[in-house]
Amino acid sequence: MESTTQSLENKFQLIINSIPINFNKKLTSIEQKQLSWFSEATDIPLDSLDTFRQLTALLILNRLRFIALYGEGLLDSKTIYASYQTTSDLLKQTYPRIFIPSILDSIANLSSLIISSSLLKFDKTFLNQSTKIVSSLYLEVVNQKFRRKMGQFWTPEYIAELMIELALQNDPRNILDPCTGPGTFIHTLKRVSPDYYGKISAIELHPLLYEIASVNLHTSSYQMELKCGDFLTSHSNSFALSIHDILALTSPGGLDSYIELKSNGFDSIVCNPPYSRHHVLSSKIKAEVGGEIESAFGARKFSRISSLFMYFILKSLKLLIRDGRMVFVTPTISFESRNSIYLKKILKDWYRVPYIIVFHHSMNIFSGVDTAACIFVVEGKRPKSTDVTKLLIVKKWTSKEKILNYLKIESNEAFRWTEGGLYNKRQIDLDPERNWTRSEAFLEKMEHEKLTEISTFFKVMRGIATGRNSFFTFNEDELSDHQIDSKFVVPTLTKTRYVQKYLFSKEDFISLKEEKRKSWLLYIQQELNMIKDQNLLNYLELGLNQNVHSGSLVKTRKFWYQTEKREIPYFIYTYLSRGNPRFILNEAEVRPLNTFLMIYPKREKNLSKEILTLFWVIFNSNSTFDSLRNVGRCYGGDTLKLEPTELMKAWILNPFTITTKSKKKLLKLARKLRSINTKDEEVRRKIDAIIEEEL
Repeated sequence: MESTTQSLENKFQLIINSIPINFNKKLTSIEQKQLSWFSEATDIPLDSLDTFRQLTALLILNRLRFIALYGEGLLDSKTIYASYQTTSDLLKQTYPRIFIPSILDSIANLSSLIISSSLLKFDKTFLNQSTKIVSSLYLEVVNQKFRRKMGQFWTPEYIAELMIELALQNDPRNILDPCTGPGTFIHTLKRVSPDYYGKISAIELHPLLYEIASVNLHTSSYQMELKCGDFLTSHSNSFALSIHDILALTSPGGLDSYIELKSNGFDSIVCNPPYSRHHVLSSKIKAEVGGEIESAFGARKFSRISSLFMYFILKSLKLLIRDGRMVFVTPTISFESRNSIYLKKILKDWYRVPYIIVFHHSMNIFSGVDTAACIFVVEGKRPKSTDVTKLLIVKKWTSKEKILNYLKIESNEAFRWTEGGLYNKRQIDLDPERNWTRSEAFLEKMEHEKLTEISTFFKVMRGIATGRNSFFTFNEDELSDHQIDSKFVVPTLTKTRYVQKYLFSKEDFISLKEEKRKSWLLYIQQELNMIKDQNLLNYLELGLNQNVHSGSLVKTRKFWYQTEKREIPYFIYTYLSRGNPRFILNEAEVRPLNTFLMIYPKREKNLSKEILTLFWVIFNSNSTFDSLRNVGRCYGGDTLKLEPTELMKAWILNPFTITTKSKKKLLKLARKLRSINTKDEEVRRKIDAIIEEEL
């Protein structure tokens, strides 16, 4: 028996093959213009006709599914094309058309399959599948580059079910999905709660996804509206199925000025917002929506370079009515980045945050995107002093039922088990400056007599940002070709992969030079009229000819050719580490680029070489790396990213507090640490054992 997957692929290919390769030439001039509009709206180039055939086949499959699911008797019709026309009519009665019907009708008319009895081969069993059919085909047809640009990453079915269950706990009268995609959440609602009595609103920006959702979400049992448009620029009163209630923000305080006592809103909002950077938004939309957010939430300045999902979260908060509940799934950086402080301050003061569910970075919730994810729940009510926020960390998925049961646990202490842990803290005690997706933010402040913040003994700076590495860095041959005197360059490290040990020695630097790696950095501090070396002047002239001076970073300097001034760091740390974070002893005395962080002992501490060696060993322990994950940002694939201020907040074992016996052991291990590769775990295990004993 043919498998479902093979059946899907074969029948989908059958539809594609039935569409003439040169179908575009047979369209009318008006239809050609409409096709151009659709190309522009979907960002798919017109010269990719094969892609258009696939897209059209996908839409035709949608219509066929509609017939099988909702067009009773249509498959028995003698006039197959009439059945197809009836499908279009049914859709037009319920939803405004986005993929121009006349184009699709014309292409279908050109297709031998659609106007033949072959349609009967698409039986109801095949067509009556979940949204996976059209969603998976969309992923095949629309390339990943475009989907990444739009921030389109599907919510896994088991995550969608958990989120719907959390949303239904408040017995909502209506539900909003601000970017519905193929309709995953609403389709899940139909499966989880087929008797749901409330109203449903959904909106989708992308025309093709809107088309898919229009079929997936069609039902006669729900009161539902599906809009094609931009949620960020839509107004609350544009949703016909919203309800009137006092908003959460109308509590006495400083945020009443922009709000009427009665306003449109929703008592449940469920969303997987686009995971994109701010660059996809126009300056006009940033200004409009950013201003709207600032008007809503007070005088605080909202950063316009916040990720797209941050715009969606804050816009959704405005539509959440009093006592309503919002359930979002986002990357964990929504609670970890510097820009997230704005959101956390608003949530802490004005909303109730009962749950934050964090999925361990190794789980890779979103296929095709390397980031850790979390689900968070927000309620439209002013928090009380006794309200508790629960942080649930899930290391391994078990079941929706177990997750919901864990959230019911009432305990003042941290509760841990094999698959994760539960941490509780009064919401008023949460610090917006800390990462709310890390257990450390939910534990009492570290007061262990043997622990210290890195900032106590060290200051941390970002490595040197040149603005144009290809111009400001050299290998040996390039230095020779341009005849740059050695007094105008300093040793540097340009890439983290060039150092796979805990030590970067002078011999290692010589090896880099011999391998013709970029190992020298242009390091000039003089003004131009003070430079007499003609070879250097010639090279700077070359930079002007290459327009280096007009780069976004370079042009901000007083003298464009002057790189940032930095002292030689004692330690360097890998700024963005993928499963291999390391603190490197900088014996080669390099000034690294901004792929590293520079660590300097505070002069006033007068740290001896022995103490610095002990710090180096302690830095490279699992105890320290666990602490780093509490203050930094974790992504999928065990990727860890730390800014200088975050690194300084990490807690580590204080070498001044450890026993003489442990000092001797650690110093002995330091000699081995000098030569091993970071993949050698034996020495690290011994270090961890000593630190664990001390703590």
